Amino acid sequence: MKEQASYGYELIKTLSEKSGGFYKPSPGVIYPALTYLEDVGHVTVQQEGNRKRYAINEQGESWLSENQALAEALLAKLALFARQSETVNQAMSEQRQPFEPSLMQALHELRSQLHTYHGSDAETQQQIAAILQQTLAQLKSVGS
Repeated sequence: MKEQASYGYELIKTLSEKSGGFYKPSPGVIYPALTYLEDVGHVTVQQEGNRKRYAINEQGESWLSENQALAEALLAKLALFARQSETVNQAMSEQRQPFEPSLMQALHELRSQLHTYHGSDAETQQQIAAILQQTLAQLKSVGS
């Protein structure tokens, strides 16, 4: 993020906050991305003990300026996720009996897992849709 120099875990937290908790990248995503940005010369790295603090540099600022529309679109998508998460969370909290923590955790995990299929091929998406349809059929039978 452009705001300030950050550690990788701070970037994970920032992205999670900007998406309302919808997208929380794993260290396995963030750290290779930061290494790539360092390799291409878009960030400077300050070693602090066994941790690294990353900051966008002049070359990174230039690239970001040239790709401002893309960056704004990505941030807008995170904001959309945040609004959608808030809507879902609000709807859940308005129920007379809130969901059990285990169900909330399962919902968050499902949302996270579905996110991994963005951009996947049509066959994979059809498989996911079939799984979800089976799950929906099972859910409709609960309590009947």
